[in-house]
Amino acid sequence: MAGGVSKARSRLNSVNLLLKQKKLISAVMALEEGVNIYLHTKLLKHEIQDLQRKIEGATSTLALSQEFKAQYPLILEYIPGHEKTLQQELKQIVNELQESVTSGAQEQLKLLEQRKEAALTSGQAHLDRREYDQAESVFQHLLKEFSEDADLKIAVAERYLEKDLFDEALKYLKQAHEEDPESIFVLYKLGMALRRAGRYQLAERVYVEALRKSSADEFLFFNLGRVYIDWQKWDKAIQAAEKAISCRSPFPEAEKMLLFAQKKLGVSS
Repeated sequence: MAGGVSKARSRLNSVNLLLKQKKLISAVMALEEGVNIYLHTKLLKHEIQDLQRKIEGATSTLALSQEFKAQYPLILEYIPGHEKTLQQELKQIVNELQESVTSGAQEQLKLLEQRKEAALTSGQAHLDRREYDQAESVFQHLLKEFSEDADLKIAVAERYLEKDLFDEALKYLKQAHEEDPESIFVLYKLGMALRRAGRYQLAERVYVEALRKSSADEFLFFNLGRVYIDWQKWDKAIQAAEKAISCRSPFPEAEKMLLFAQKKLGVSS
């Protein structure tokens, strides 16, 4: 369940970045994939509410983009509870957009994506065998060719994070942040990597920056609280947990964090 929710959030959060990169079809597909995961994943109440909010935001972002409106003149809207209808419409839009692209351009795009995927798979294989220099060589070569692909940098960083190679992950996440400083998703990943690397002060700064851009995001507050828990700053952990709960209730994970921090601080709820 957790993996499905995380993947859905990732796909929905990527819509804005893909539009900025002029990847309209990829943006529509990312939204459709996010909705599809939502429809086929068992979710808790707060997860349903969170993903519905993210679907609404991603749909609005797509519908208002100039490139989308130029390609698809009909109104695209999302009504909570009608996710299946939205998914079917998105599939139709993807088909229409793909039909409008020449077969040559489609083939070129497919080949590029295949090359990216092949390089990522090769780099992952080296990481799995602890051949870190070889993995880095593969990733560097890949990103030299696709130097402006922030999504690709995040994909590389995530592979390093899975192996607890935080310095390498941070390098690529910082590059992605430089290219898209407004991306909440990049900041989220960057803050997580910094926390896991024990760089709590920097992680705090990253999440505070993200909250300036999205001040009512309960998961940003929750992850800021995780920084304070690891940092053993119990009073600040309490404040972060309380803000997360104020944004979304019930929020069982944040409630557990609040109780834990209160116990450590020696206060009662």
